[in-house]
Parts: sequence; C-alpha cells; structure tokens
Amino acid sequence: PFELELEDHFRRQGFLVVRGWELSVAEQVARVAASSIVVGMSGSALHNAVFAPMATPIVEILDSREAAFRQRRHAVQDALCEL
Repeated sequence: PFELELEDHFRRQGFLVVRGWELSVAEQVARVAASSIVVGMSGSALHNAVFAPMATPIVEILDSREAAFRQRRHAVQDALCEL
C-alpha cells in the first residue's frame, strides 16, 4: 500500500519510522518529545505532535482527495496556532 511506500521513502532519507499502534502512549510521547521533525499521515497519529519540542517542524501528509475538507477541518487548529 501507499503507506508502506512512504515508510520506505522516509527510511531511505534517514527517518525513524514509528508505528504508534505498536507503542504504549508513554512510548509515543517520548518518541515525539525527542524528535527534531515529525512527519505523518493526516489523522489521529499526528495529535501526539503536541508533545514535540517548541518550533519542531510538523509535516502532515494529506490524501489529495481531502484537500478541500482540510481547510474546514483544521480551521480551529490554524487559528489557535495563529497560522
């Protein structure tokens, strides 16, 4: 599937690929807190980005079919982050 191709791509670029569902909540928080960049598919897995250090780049990968929906869905988060 597409996600596996993305994982392989990011591994080749030197990223550590983490599958949150394989970790405890504490382990997920620790991994994100130690990250210098967080990249992930749009969805609940990126909610842990709130535990990333300040100014950590967060890259959200969207399904192109969701582009119009994204603007409405993230309006509150964007406003809170003053984006």
